[in-house]
Amino acid sequence: ETTDVALARGHGPSIDFYVPDGGNNSLIGGKLCVVKENAAEDSNESSITFQTAANDSAATEKMRVTSTGDIGIGTIAPDYQLELSKDGAAHLALSSYSDDESHAPTIILRHAEGTEASHASAVDNACILGQIVFQGYDGDSFESGAAIKVLTNTGSADGDMRSDMSLWTTPNADIAIISYCHILS
Repeated sequence: ETTDVALARGHGPSIDFYVPDGGNNSLIGGKLCVVKENAAEDSNESSITFQTAANDSAATEKMRVTSTGDIGIGTIAPDYQLELSKDGAAHLALSSYSDDESHAPTIILRHAEGTEASHASAVDNACILGQIVFQGYDGDSFESGAAIKVLTNTGSADGDMRSDMSLWTTPNADIAIISYCHILS
């Protein structure tokens, strides 16, 4: 407990996990920490961080859940609900092991009107059901260079979700990302 203690940003209580080193010593193998997100004394905005240690190294942060619920893996400041970040090549893998050919790795992008608790109405015509956006850093910020989008092409009905797929690119610096290819249903 840290009652009546002024904590600086990035500091807070932790649970340390020790592992034996093969001799008579134990080293920190990991930590679960609750750290303040800002230095204001009247703020309790906090993140939960997960730290692990490499052999003969101090534990370092590998994952964070912010006060807003964003999850960062490899970053202490996730910009999205889930952000994976790594210096060097970053990879995301979905692996499926099964003798049943219908058990394939699947990414599902879903969109509904309303809220998660109440999505009673159907999506509208020209609603973006999902998109994949490709961005690059221009020295100031990340800018979109291309995208793949799927949009509904008619008013949807029960069991009917007719959609079109489009490919978008940025032809030059003067023009924002535009659609150049459509696959119609």
